[in-house]
Amino acid sequence: MERREEYLIGLLDAELRKRGYGGGIEPAEEPLQRVDAAYRHPDGGSLVVESKLPHLYRAEEFRGLVGDAILRFQKPAPPAPGRRLMLAFLLARMSRNAERDLRDYAERFMPDLQWLVLSEDGRGRMRLDGRDEDIEGAEPLRRREGAPAGSGRAGLFSPKRQWLWKLLLMPGMDSRYWGGPRQRPRSVNELAGVSGVSQPSASSFLSRAEAAGFVRRVPSGFVVERHRELLDDWVHAIKHGRREEHPLRFVYPDEPEEKWIGKLRSFCRPPEGGPSRPPVVVGSHLACHLLGVGRSNVRLPWLYSAAKPEEAMAALDLAPAERGEGRLSLVVPSSPESVFGGFVWADGLPAGDALQCYLDVRLSHARGLEQSEAIMDRVLRPHFEGRK
Repeated sequence: MERREEYLIGLLDAELRKRGYGGGIEPAEEPLQRVDAAYRHPDGGSLVVESKLPHLYRAEEFRGLVGDAILRFQKPAPPAPGRRLMLAFLLARMSRNAERDLRDYAERFMPDLQWLVLSEDGRGRMRLDGRDEDIEGAEPLRRREGAPAGSGRAGLFSPKRQWLWKLLLMPGMDSRYWGGPRQRPRSVNELAGVSGVSQPSASSFLSRAEAAGFVRRVPSGFVVERHRELLDDWVHAIKHGRREEHPLRFVYPDEPEEKWIGKLRSFCRPPEGGPSRPPVVVGSHLACHLLGVGRSNVRLPWLYSAAKPEEAMAALDLAPAERGEGRLSLVVPSSPESVFGGFVWADGLPAGDALQCYLDVRLSHARGLEQSEAIMDRVLRPHFEGRK
């Protein structure tokens, strides 16, 4: 469990026990639920807790997290009488908009929704058993000395540095989900050598990552910390960055998916004795299914192409579409190595690594948050926590 999550769950636990609740961490009872803790009250009611760790309040993401949790709590059937959902959020700083959104969703979709919004300085607001209460006087979440919030973050997720992050985060992961280098770099020189960037550039990156509190140097190399916050900032950088993206449509819209997948498989098959790097890498929802972590029936693909997108369009019977009307997207990544350096072969197709899939679907409005949480729970979180 990450430090921020420990802080949030610990404070919520203390507040609930003050009010007569007992319980603690329990496994999910339903496969669609993500339960971080479950509590019971002597009066017979129960709370199912989901913790959420967005770094800053961002309206679209925050509302998506709330709506997604409510939908999953209500599946596959309405919850048992007296069983209520409690959402616990930890933000770097307090936001009135977060409280407003929770009230709005409760009013429209789940009147008995319980919630806590906490900031890292220990202040917060809680809705419990029909009462709104302030949380005050809690000990703040103290960051590592010398790493104030937000320090050194500008440029940490620039295109060239996204590959450096993957080299720190992904080595050691199951080869089903990561096809890049197997060993973590133990020094600046090793990071520079395996990434292909200059030694001064690698050193500058690590210094800024340290200053931001995301990387800690240890005798064996580097430890990455505060993964959730790091990934939130990464997604934000991608969303507001620039990249070449082509919305596309199928020339033969009624063609069965399997037939089109066959074309894609043939197009990507490496020639005998030729280079092993494919012309495109599959991303987003379709890649999730190829990796075996697909959560829904959404199968919308991205195709990452390092060069010659017209060649891919011709081979796969794709044509340009108006923005908002495309059935898939062809993306020329701003950081090709970050996509092509860690891809894996799955069912005869090149698919983005698990972290790339997570970043892709976090930007998707088609059940993207639900899919990203599935990847986090099944693949990324166990990997990150196993390396501490």
